[in-house]
Amino acid sequence: MRIVAMGYDKQQTKELLQELAREIARLNAELDEAYAQIDDLEKTKHTQPANTIAPQPAQPVALAANPTPVAPAPAAAAPSAGHEQIAEVLILAHRLAEEVKQKATADAEQVTRTAAVTIQAMKEQTEREALATRGAAQVEADQIRAKAKAEADAILNQATAATREAIAQHEQKLNDLRWEMERLRQEREKQLHLMRGMIEAQIADLSKHLGTKLVVVETEPSPVNPPSLG
Repeated sequence: MRIVAMGYDKQQTKELLQELAREIARLNAELDEAYAQIDDLEKTKHTQPANTIAPQPAQPVALAANPTPVAPAPAAAAPSAGHEQIAEVLILAHRLAEEVKQKATADAEQVTRTAAVTIQAMKEQTEREALATRGAAQVEADQIRAKAKAEADAILNQATAATREAIAQHEQKLNDLRWEMERLRQEREKQLHLMRGMIEAQIADLSKHLGTKLVVVETEPSPVNPPSLG
């Protein structure tokens, strides 16, 4: 029997097991046929008539004063050549049956070992394929997570940069408004100082013209609350 190493898919495994079952059935049939031949030979041995000389009946002998010695009866004939051939055939048949039995046992053990090796190889290959698939899935999942993290980091960095830019622009506008308010305050004080000088000069001229000293009473100006700039 020849065992061919094949792949390890389900269909090929099924075909291999079917081939092994057919081989075992063939060996069992050969063994049954050998035992049947032995049984036929045994039956032939028991049913064949014996080729021997039939024993002669004893003859009456008269007693005498001086009896004559009687020769002994001849021994039975030796078995014929046919019986010897049957015995040899039976021995050969038993030997053949034993050899067939041993061969069938050895073939069955070989089939069992081959099947065990094949199944173990299939199991190991399946485990390797499962590990490889799991490893590939893990690598792909890691790549997807890394890509998603990189995209999220890029979006976050972009949003952070845009926020910082907006805050910087807002701060710049606030600083511009502060400088403008300070300039307006200084301009207002300058105008008030000029107006005060002009009013005081006019009052002095008017007092000189009237001959009466006019007094300027200063009042607190109403406070002007600047707008809140945040």
